[in-house]
Amino acid sequence: MSNQEFLALSPYITITVGILLHLLVVSFRRGRTVSMVSGVLVLVATLISLPVGLSAGELVVTEFLRLDGYAAYFNGLFLVAAIVTAVLAHKYLENRAGDPDEFYILLGTATLGAMVLAASYHFAAFLLGLEILSISLYVLIAYPEEGHPPLEASLKYLVLSGVASTTMLFGMALIYNATGTLIFSELAHAVVDQPRFELHVLVGQGLLFAGLAFKLSLVPFHMWTPDVYHGAPAPVSGYLATVSKGAVFAFVLRYVI
Repeated sequence: MSNQEFLALSPYITITVGILLHLLVVSFRRGRTVSMVSGVLVLVATLISLPVGLSAGELVVTEFLRLDGYAAYFNGLFLVAAIVTAVLAHKYLENRAGDPDEFYILLGTATLGAMVLAASYHFAAFLLGLEILSISLYVLIAYPEEGHPPLEASLKYLVLSGVASTTMLFGMALIYNATGTLIFSELAHAVVDQPRFELHVLVGQGLLFAGLAFKLSLVPFHMWTPDVYHGAPAPVSGYLATVSKGAVFAFVLRYVI
């Protein structure tokens, strides 16, 4: 890895290392305040590292991530929203059952997934970021609490999100079959060069955007939204409605362009 790539990746390195350190902190000392402060510090450190990443200039790393001002802008929004969620969750979780230590760790990993989505330049990077975000949300939605609504909401989101991810994967497979590439910038050229595969591309794009419509709660793929938002803890509902959808929107906008 070159020095320029290291600088460009510094926000991602910072949040990843921070999450690992957070795991060590809560392993030795558990507590609501300690865990919240540790989680917020990781997010703040990542936010501070964004200008360092921008100083490296626009850079495509191994054809997977495009690190530029566009990604940095959305990453900044995600990190600010995650910090607000962590602060609000501290008071919210005081009267809830279970230890909140894992909550802030999962909040960090979900934010990492959202950051990967914002910089995705390849279908593999998109899928990796989406699953890091989604798997964290499955647990956050059902975070230990009295009553069944959180578990029901998490189960519904898990099943339907799995169906959406499978639909997108099949769409990506059709697109790859037609174009021979998974890199966004090469797809248009490949379609022009091989028009005989246009039907595969159209069907693949349709399946891809059907899955994305689920993630964005667009009609007619929105039926899961009221149940999940109602059952999830209030701070998680806010995070799901902003960071999760914002990350998918950032990907869609870059992909369409």
